[in-house]
Amino acid sequence: MKRFFTILLVFGLGIVKAQTGDVSGDGGFSGAYMEVGTARSYGMGQAFTAVSDKPEAVFYNPAGLGRVNEPNLILMGAQTYTSTSSIVSFDMPWAIFGTMNLAYAGSYSYINPSDSTMPSKVYANQSAVWFSYGKKIKFISFGFNGKFFLNSLYNYQATGFDLDAGVMLYPMSFIRNLPFDLLTVGLSVKNILKAKYKLISEEEQLSQIVNLGIGASLWDNKFNIGIDSRGVISDSGVVLSPRVGFEIIPISLFAFRVGGNKDVASAGLGYEFNITHGIGLAVDYALLFNYSAQEVAAPVHKLSLNFELRPFGGFWLEPDKKVLTSSHDRLKIDLHGNVQFKGRISAWEFLIKDRGGNVVYRIKRNVLDVKDELPGSLSWDQRNNVTGNPVDNGVYFYEIRVFDKLGDELRYKGRLVTINWGK
Repeated sequence: MKRFFTILLVFGLGIVKAQTGDVSGDGGFSGAYMEVGTARSYGMGQAFTAVSDKPEAVFYNPAGLGRVNEPNLILMGAQTYTSTSSIVSFDMPWAIFGTMNLAYAGSYSYINPSDSTMPSKVYANQSAVWFSYGKKIKFISFGFNGKFFLNSLYNYQATGFDLDAGVMLYPMSFIRNLPFDLLTVGLSVKNILKAKYKLISEEEQLSQIVNLGIGASLWDNKFNIGIDSRGVISDSGVVLSPRVGFEIIPISLFAFRVGGNKDVASAGLGYEFNITHGIGLAVDYALLFNYSAQEVAAPVHKLSLNFELRPFGGFWLEPDKKVLTSSHDRLKIDLHGNVQFKGRISAWEFLIKDRGGNVVYRIKRNVLDVKDELPGSLSWDQRNNVTGNPVDNGVYFYEIRVFDKLGDELRYKGRLVTINWGK
């Protein structure tokens, strides 16, 4: 496991080769290098304005941070024949108070400048740091970014600061017994200040970007859709670009993605597993094809790692057994991090699902007194508490839903146990 972990980390830090250029379709305007994402979002064509629900939300719509309820660390990198780029994003949720995020993205390359006063090949760097916050309240979430950026070329440097803001609406929140994220509408505005900077002699200004998106999450989050329209606003006018993406999760742990925009077609894969019960890892890969280029461009590969660091302020479940081999076994389940919800929630629900997403066990409590609070442990007798029958052999997953006193819902999911009674 340690060797596998090390190999993944090396890849995630950017040792991904065999490509000739970035084909994300985000070139051609000032500040385009800050239009980045992760392998998951690239695989879905970057149609993420209304889909963002993990740390990459800072790059698309910071309101998506309001849907993040576990500490996450994302690493992504890519190395081409001309440049090296990397992304690091870390978020820290504060129980029911929202989520903070710190992110970095940078691109480094050697170029041949046209300026005769410079050497024939010089070092160029474009990088940015984001400080972000997002919070969900009932049918709406909001978020904002403050970002510092740096451009350097040879002995010249330029720095600046700008702001992004975003909102997400959840129309299905008004309908009982429907998931709040069944349908989402997202809006984000980037580079609100339209910051100006001067690198060598000419002054440049960041282009303002407006993203409007619709997202849908169907069949218990097994089929996700994102449709975006992006507008880049500059002195020369407005350039519109549609984006669309799909994510299919046929069975727990595996994901397949496809997407595209007017310049790029993409496809991707994802695999998620637990390193320990407190730490999870999602490995995402994307393959991008630029079909609008005048010359045939080699495809670009993106690989990112998303570490779920639940012990650093999150909430997670830990069963006393990984495998149950007898129908007489009772599973004891410890709930770590439940203290953060004491006195702050109105209800909670605990679900156990089979690999197909079917609920086999359910407990729901309204918090009317101290005795109704989310407990420190639960147990399960391997029976379906609806039919009363023993469940079948297989892998089972948990989901806990926590409802705060404003009516907002937090969800926590993970792998619980394998049942194998033998013949």
